[in-house]
Formats: sequence, C-alpha cells, structure tokens
Amino acid sequence: MKHLLAELKRRNIFRVGATYAVVAWLLMQVGVVLETSLRLPDWFDTVVTVALLIGFPIALIITWAFELTPEGVRRTLDLDDADERALPRADAPAVAGVEDGTPGPSDESPRPSRSNTPVVSTAIAAAVVVLFGTWWFVGRSAPASHAINSLAVLPLSNLAAADQGYFVDGMHDAMISELAKVSDLTVLSRTSVLRFRDTEESTADIARDLGVDGLIVGSVYRAGDSVRINVQLVQPEPEKTLWTDSYEGSLGEALGLHRRVARAVAQEVKVSLAPSDQRRLAAVDPISPEAQEAYLRGLAALRTRTFAGIDSSIVLLRRAVRLEPNFADGWGVLSEAESFWATYRFSSEPQSVVDSAMTVALGSARRALAIDDAQPAAVTVLGRYENRNDADAAITGLRRATEINPNYAQAWNLLGDVLRVSGDLNEALEAHRRAQLLDPLHPVFSRDVAWSLLYVGRYADAEHELRRALALEPDVLVARSLLVQTLLLQEKWDAAAAEERTQLRELGASDSLIAAFQSVVDNDGWHAAMSWLMTLTSADIPASKSSPEYGPLALPQAITPMILAWQGDTEAAIRRLQEVADHGYGWRYYIDHPFFESLHDDPRYQEIKRRQRGG
Repeated sequence: MKHLLAELKRRNIFRVGATYAVVAWLLMQVGVVLETSLRLPDWFDTVVTVALLIGFPIALIITWAFELTPEGVRRTLDLDDADERALPRADAPAVAGVEDGTPGPSDESPRPSRSNTPVVSTAIAAAVVVLFGTWWFVGRSAPASHAINSLAVLPLSNLAAADQGYFVDGMHDAMISELAKVSDLTVLSRTSVLRFRDTEESTADIARDLGVDGLIVGSVYRAGDSVRINVQLVQPEPEKTLWTDSYEGSLGEALGLHRRVARAVAQEVKVSLAPSDQRRLAAVDPISPEAQEAYLRGLAALRTRTFAGIDSSIVLLRRAVRLEPNFADGWGVLSEAESFWATYRFSSEPQSVVDSAMTVALGSARRALAIDDAQPAAVTVLGRYENRNDADAAITGLRRATEINPNYAQAWNLLGDVLRVSGDLNEALEAHRRAQLLDPLHPVFSRDVAWSLLYVGRYADAEHELRRALALEPDVLVARSLLVQTLLLQEKWDAAAAEERTQLRELGASDSLIAAFQSVVDNDGWHAAMSWLMTLTSADIPASKSSPEYGPLALPQAITPMILAWQGDTEAAIRRLQEVADHGYGWRYYIDHPFFESLHDDPRYQEIKRRQRGG
C-alpha cells in the first residue's frame, strides 16, 4: 500500500485529481451561465456536470499512463526506463567530486524528479475539452432557440378573489397595450388571445393558431393595496421558458408595472427600443386606486363591444378622468368608447345625434393628446372624425396612429375602411390584411378583408375569408349578408339560397317565412327573391341583437340600392341611393360595391360617389 501511494504521488495522480475537481467546479458554473445567456436547453448544465464527472477517472487514467514533458506527451513507462538508465550503476567509475571530497551519487540516491509544471495544464485541458465537447454535442443535437419577433399575451390567471376578474382582464389589456407600443415587435390584439382562456391546448398549438414565435403567460395577485404580476416568456416549439420574473407595487402603481414588464420583454427578445419607447417605458404615473378601479372596469365593459357594454364603459371612464384629470390613457380610451357609440348607431339614430356624439369623442381625444401626444386611440378617433368630411386628413391621422402603435389593429382596420371609401382599394386590402395579422381570430377583421377582396373583384378569395369569419363566429350577420352577395356575384345560386336561409333563421324568421323565401327562389329566381326580401318588415324579422355587429346593416332594407342596381332597375337604384346617402356618411362604405357596376357610367351615381368621398 505504501508503495502504491508513493507511486500515485510520483505520477501526480493526487495533484491532477485535485486540480481537475477545482476546474470542473468552475466550469459547471460556466455551464449554468452559458445555458441562460445562450438559451441552451434546460438540461445543458446537467449534461455538463455528468460529462465532467465521467471525465474525472479518464483524466486520472491518462495521467497515470502519460505525462506532458517539454519534449511532448510521453508514456510514463518510457520515462521510467529513461530514469533507470540515468541512475549510476554500482560498478561505474568514480566521478568528479570524489577526489576533492565532495559527495557523489551512490546507490542510495533518489531517482531524478520530473517537472510538475504541466500538471495544472493537463487537468485544465481535460476539463475544458469535456465542457466544450458537451457544448458542441448539444449545439449539434438540440434544436436552437428561435428568434422572437411576434408575441401573444395569453389571458392572465386570476390569483385574487373571484370577483376580481374585471381587474385581471383590465391588467391583461393594459399589458398588451404597453407591449404593442414597442415598435419592432409584433404583438397580437386581445380578441384573438381571449379564445385561449383556460385552454388545454399545448403552447405549440396555440402559437401555430396565432402565428407567433413566443407567448407571454402570467398571473395577477391582488391583496388589499398591493398587486403582484408573475410573467413568463415561453418559446413554444420546442417548448422552453426563456425568462420569468415577478413585479410588485401598490394598487395605484399597478398600470405602471406593465411598462416594466414591456421593457424586460423587449430586452429578453433583443428588440431595440427607440428613444421615445425608452422614455415612455421609464415613466411612472401612479393614479388613485379609485380612478384605476373605474378605468379597469370601464376597459372590461368596452371590450364586450355590446351596446350595453359601451354605455357602461363611458360612465366608468368619465368617472376615472374626473378623479384623475391628467390621466392620458383614461381620456384616450374614453374617446374610443364615445366614438364607438356614434359609429355603431349611425344608421339607427338621427344624424344630429351621431354628430353630437362624435363631437364629444373628439373633445376627449384632444384632451388625451394635450397630455400625451402619443395616444394611439385618441389619434384614431381624430381620424375617424375626419373621415366624415375629409378622407385625406383621416388617412394622414390614421397613419400617424399606426406609427405610434404599429400593433394597433383597430387603427389599421379603420385605415383600410377609409382607403376603401377613398377608392384606394388595393391599399385598403393591405391595411385590412395588417389588422387581420395582428388579430387573426377576430371575425370582423376577416370580414373586412373579405369586403376589400370583394371590391377588387376577387370573389373566390372573398368567399374564403367570409367563411373563415363565420367559422370564428357563426352569427356575424354582416359577414353572412356579404357572403350571400359574394355567392350571387359568382352565380352560385343554391349556395346563396342556403346562406340566406341561415341568415333569416338567425334573424328570428319563422320556418314558414323561410320556406316562402325558398319557394320564390325556386319558382321565380333570385331577382324576384331579392324583391320579396325587401318587402320584409320588423314584424317578419323581429330579432334585434345586442351587439353593434348585428345592427340594421344586416337587414336587406339597408342594401336596397345595391339590390336594385344588381336587378338592373337604374332609376329606382339612383333614387334609393340618394335617400340613403343623405342619411349619413356611413353609407359611403358601400359606394364601390360590385352590385353598382351597372351605374358606373351614370353621372348621377358619380356625383353621389364624389359627395360621399367628400370631394
């Protein structure tokens, strides 16, 4: 045993082992850092540790068998033989030094020692080879993390009381709004992501449905006057948590927490923040808990997009800005709510009432912009207002809104509407496509893409988008009405009849009335069927749905000028068109409908179109 220990010591086994252990521990720490900074798989540091442990006995075996010398790597046995030859033999003659009395070598002299300088280098080299060999293997075998260019913020989990759902939903909306203002990052709108509340779908499936590279998942906890937001950035495929953090603050600071989240997410996905973004995200504007409560409740009510929800949101948002007169976001969202009220009622209220409501919305928008000139909702309201009389000014304003917030789907969609009214049909289609990209599961945006496709004569593509919109939300009646028109333009008579029967049923028509419609189609054709539909009244179709999307525009009476033109009754079409055109600016959205093709050379039609476009 004593001889073995001496031999181990002579071959530097102890020294190499100790040095390897120290270096391996340091490299394991490096492995943890590499995993985080280079976004390697979660198991990278575990593999490094196992590989270094496996490398330990290998390093000792190599040290036993070989040694690093100035002449290169030599087998230890060869060095031992050389050592033996270097020792003096017993019968060798005396050497210099004996005659002058200095002692010379004898049989008792130790073997010549070999340099230990390469020992540390040997241990370090072995450990480093193991580490970077593992890194190379992982890089070759594991899929790399993908760049994150687009995000969806999934609905936040409510860790507070059940009655705090509005608070969590408002926080979710605020988080999306803050992230959406980051210029170089695509962030989807709320409507699409709400479909994945409490879903059991995998992150990969959700990301595929939404068309994004990354997902934000998180939760909100509210206790008394404190709020905590937990956030994770998830790469969906392969699934990997790239970053996680928590943010806490008082109730009055809750909305400001989202700016910290947006700044951190931008850093994690390596997005360059413009100076304006940096200033905005660094700002902290605490507001009173009462004003924040009213704001979040109003935000939640507005997102329902029902008449009752819009009415409630206006009341709540006015309370928020009354409590906090310098609350720019509050004024901006209030202007949006007030403009929605006017927009959705343009065909059911007198024009004077609609004009008055838009004037009120304009005042709120200007108040918001006086506080913060980068309020996209307020700028959009200005564009919506200008669209009544000056399409060019509206387009300029709406483009400004999309510059402030490139991810503001509502601004893009409204820009598409105004461009379509102005006759820029291809540009309108591009803007509507952009809105659809930002909110891919919003049925209205798919409907409006189809509307633009219809106006440029791409009927088959329009049909595809309308069926997509109806698959997302089957009772979007405007989409159903447009689908019937699209099918008629393609002369798909039976398919059009089937869709019209569905629409009548959704409007509350009786089975006998639906059967009567089909009888007219079968016996007299679609031109006669359209005339028959125009005779229907509210007594025949009693349903009046609560959502603005199900308003009077879905009824055949609202499109009678187009029907008359399609039937070839030019005089009746012009007369009816003049009546509805004088009702309000909203009818301009139909002025380029393909049903009007027979009127294109009529100067009266051209004059109506000019007036509708503000020319």
